[in-house]
Amino acid sequence: MYFHKINFLSVLFLFLFSGFASAQNEEEVLFTVNNNPVTVGEFKYIYAKTNGANANFTKASLQEYLDLYTKFKLKVEEAKAQKIGNLPDIKEELLGYRRQLSDAYILNKEVTGKLVRELYDRSLEDVDISHILYTISDSAPKDDSLSANRFLMDLYAKLKNGADFEEFARNYSLDRSSKTNSGHIGFINVPFPNGFYDLETAAYSMAPGDISLPIYTPAGLHLLKVNARRPARGEIEGAHILIRKSDEGQNPFTPKNKIDSIYALLNAGSSFETLATTFSEDDKTASKGGYIGVFGINKFEQAFEDAIYKLEKDGDYSQPVQTNLGWHIIKRISRKAIPNFETSKSNLEAAVRQDSRYAFAKENMFNQIRLNAGFVENKGALNQLVPFVNDTFYTFRWKIPAQLPAENLFTLANQTYTLLDFAQYLEKSARLRFRLNQQDPVPSMLTKLYEDYLENETLKLEESQLEKKYPEFRHLLREYEEGILLFEVTRQTVWDKASQDSLGLANFYKLVQGKYTWNERALTTRYTLKASAKEQIAQIRDFAKTHKKNEVLIRFNKDDNQILSAEEVTIEKGKSIEASQLGTQWKSGIVTNAALNPTSNDMEFYKIEKILPVSTKALDESKGYIIADYQDFLEKEWVDSLRKKYAVQISKAAFESLIKQ
Repeated sequence: MYFHKINFLSVLFLFLFSGFASAQNEEEVLFTVNNNPVTVGEFKYIYAKTNGANANFTKASLQEYLDLYTKFKLKVEEAKAQKIGNLPDIKEELLGYRRQLSDAYILNKEVTGKLVRELYDRSLEDVDISHILYTISDSAPKDDSLSANRFLMDLYAKLKNGADFEEFARNYSLDRSSKTNSGHIGFINVPFPNGFYDLETAAYSMAPGDISLPIYTPAGLHLLKVNARRPARGEIEGAHILIRKSDEGQNPFTPKNKIDSIYALLNAGSSFETLATTFSEDDKTASKGGYIGVFGINKFEQAFEDAIYKLEKDGDYSQPVQTNLGWHIIKRISRKAIPNFETSKSNLEAAVRQDSRYAFAKENMFNQIRLNAGFVENKGALNQLVPFVNDTFYTFRWKIPAQLPAENLFTLANQTYTLLDFAQYLEKSARLRFRLNQQDPVPSMLTKLYEDYLENETLKLEESQLEKKYPEFRHLLREYEEGILLFEVTRQTVWDKASQDSLGLANFYKLVQGKYTWNERALTTRYTLKASAKEQIAQIRDFAKTHKKNEVLIRFNKDDNQILSAEEVTIEKGKSIEASQLGTQWKSGIVTNAALNPTSNDMEFYKIEKILPVSTKALDESKGYIIADYQDFLEKEWVDSLRKKYAVQISKAAFESLIKQ
């Protein structure tokens, strides 16, 4: 026994220590810039995010990225030293991004994300339920609701003591169908109708045989019983052949005989689609070979549904099945696999946002935040504000009354919010006050405004906790902030200087001008002959060989018929389509063969007037390339100066712990 205990404790220690070591490793410092640490966790996150599928964690790959990331951090350190983050435009942009990201995390992760996951998990099961309903009108007095609740609680107590649920449903339920179905609704799947989230939650949290306490929905009050659960059937694609029931007075066996005959033909090898087209009495599907389409549970009668879902393979068909419509032979065309979470996610998100569960979950989230923050409320203090709500309250002119009592309104996370704080919020929120209905009672109107204020302050509190709560949020915020700082400091130090410092650019050009050269170039005249005169092309080419451009144009153009145009074109050898048209004979006086311009159908040819030898490009001829190289030059000098200004210390052990291969 002692040995087993020691062994268990050893395993437990190893498990806990390995988890602790892993967490500790994430917080281990990989390198510092000016004594500001960059952890292993931060570097792993950005390395994996940047490299994606190529993040192989080899020594060479990690070293290359470490070099890039230290340069990045050096530039960010310089931006912080210059207090670029304090510039008004930068501060506003960072605040805007944080607000946007906070909303996404609080609402998407805390509310939408959890609801979507919950909805998907529930969709994997069908639940068979029954209910007893007690309807209550929206305008019913509160006493009616209390009376209905007491009545159902009395039924609940009797049901828990063994009373028959089906009998109670027939006798007491105000759902009219309960008289015939004993309250049985059958198998259902999510989402339940809008407003029935509590009923759905109960159905998916109860075991078969369980009965719920009374549940409020828009339909009234329910006692819910779960009868069974099963893996979700999902969707299926099918077709059928229908022989309808006989009218009164006809032989009741005729439809059965007919469907049996069709079934025999099927078994003998006849085509299902042909038989459906020929014999089916379903006017909507017969012409389509009996094709019904894709459907899920509760689309058709239970007997029909059970029959098609029992078919094991695509192409299988059922024996004759009877429903209230008549007799069917049902064919399974395909069974649709339930899509995975990622595939379903966007549709589920849309469903969640349109459903009352979203507001319900959002309110629950706020309540939980306040509970965790030690929320204490003095809501009665609102009454002190009522006398100061007059006609000006609904205009810009309303000001905080000087006589406002100094009273606490609530405490949240050890911070006290007073009636004055709330009044200041109201004074700033003029547009919110404009939208109010002046006919509403002042106390209820103030309560609504107070709830908005409380929600706003709760959101602020949650936003302040996001860095601790979500490491990814912290990473994204840091990435964005450092990206903005990098952009601005690089713009000021490198990009603007390279494009605006004409003297520096000229001096840099002198150092590197040999890098920018022209290949051999041809000064040419390009002649273009209209398609309507293309029969003259040979004559024009011959004339152009021995005459100048102006002479050629005068010779072949008439005042009323300008068929020929010419322009000077400089062509660099090996650099363009035109260069290939000149061929290999780069000599003055050469005239190329005529070629058809596929766009205009005009004829074109070139005459080489002069060959320019290889030469150095002037600054203006290569300014774009020189500016780009000047930027690289300035950046290298800048990084070298930053390395001297800010010490970089790299932990060899931490770096080697990252290597996987």
